[in-house]
Amino acid sequence: MSIQNNPLHQSVACEIESGLKLEYENVPQLTDALCMIGLDNAIVAVKQ
Repeated sequence: MSIQNNPLHQSVACEIESGLKLEYENVPQLTDALCMIGLDNAIVAVKQ
């Protein structure tokens, strides 16, 4: 089952994305690349 087809997984991924966005806005050292790595890791974690 993909993350798009599971509402719980999608909800968790959205919460993680929201948290990363807040951190991105408040921490100048957080780069786009680090955020992408964080999102990729979050998707893997949600699937497990």
